[in-house]
Amino acid sequence: MLSRGGSRRCEANRADGKPCNAWALRASEPPRCASHSGLTGAPAGNRNAEKHGGYSRPVDEILCIEDAVEDLQFRLTNLTHFVDESEDRADMMAALALYGQMISRYGRLLRDKRALSGKSADSILEMIGKTAEELATDLDWKIFEG
Repeated sequence: MLSRGGSRRCEANRADGKPCNAWALRASEPPRCASHSGLTGAPAGNRNAEKHGGYSRPVDEILCIEDAVEDLQFRLTNLTHFVDESEDRADMMAALALYGQMISRYGRLLRDKRALSGKSADSILEMIGKTAEELATDLDWKIFEG
C-alpha cells in the first residue's frame, strides 16, 4: 500500500492478528514500523542516558533535615562558583534562576528545621514578652505577675 509520496505501511500483524498498518521506517525491507522493526535501544553514539551528576542523587543518603540543609548548602556553594566563573550569559541567567529557587528552598528548610526543633514557638513567645515589657516600660505600666 503506497501513499504519502511513496511511504509504505507496516506489513506485520499485531498481537490480535490484525494488520499493523503503521507507517513503515524508511528503507526497511519488508516494510516495518518502529515497533515491528526489531531495532532496540538508542542508535550508536547516543549519549542521552550518560550520567553527568547534575541531577543524580547525593552519594550520602539524606536521613534527616540537618543532612538536607547541609547538602543544599554544598550545592549552593558550587552553584555560586559556577555563576562567578561563567562567561556565557545564557548559562549565567539559567544558573541564577536555579539559584533563586534553591535559596527559596533553603529558607523553607531552615524554617522547617526550626519548627521541628520546637524553638520557633518559644522564640515567638519570648519576642511577644519582650515587646510587652518594653511597651510597659515606655508607658510606665505595671505588668501583673502571677
